[in-house]
Amino acid sequence: MEVSLKEHRSRVWSIQVSKDNSQAVSASSDGSCILWDLKKHSRLLCMFETTAFKQALLNTEEYQVLTVGSDRKISYWEKFDGQIIRSVEGSGSELNTLDITAEGKHFVSGGQDGVLRIWNYDEGICYYAGEGHSGAINKLKISPDQRKIVTVGSEGAVFLWETPNSIVQDRVEAELPTLSKQ
Repeated sequence: MEVSLKEHRSRVWSIQVSKDNSQAVSASSDGSCILWDLKKHSRLLCMFETTAFKQALLNTEEYQVLTVGSDRKISYWEKFDGQIIRSVEGSGSELNTLDITAEGKHFVSGGQDGVLRIWNYDEGICYYAGEGHSGAINKLKISPDQRKIVTVGSEGAVFLWETPNSIVQDRVEAELPTLSKQ
């Protein structure tokens, strides 16, 4: 072990390291997300909210942080100063997980209601929703080729969803309101 960085006061749910390995963002149940400098082994900034953060992600260009948590919101944070840019109602229930597409134009979310949602990043609008889990979606990941989304539910199910062609082709077509599972 090289160093131990401890500032969170409760469970850390997620950590994402930047592409160049110089920074990381962590999300905690204590209501804080911390942006870390991994070279200097110090905190760069801390974002606070009245929620138990479940996941924090750097966007594709790594200038913003997306968060989800117990407040049912998806929040966009400015990485420069830690201010909230946008906050959208993501679900009627607690949100647990999210992932962003490789091109950064869409992201997916899942939570306690068991619904997988695909969002347009810039608009903050949900264009697709898929139901299938009988419990919460605990974790999800978009495949490297962007054609599939894998979700893991609290009931023990693992679903493989086909990403709508409009997302894969980097354009949004709202005519396809639901997702299909395999």
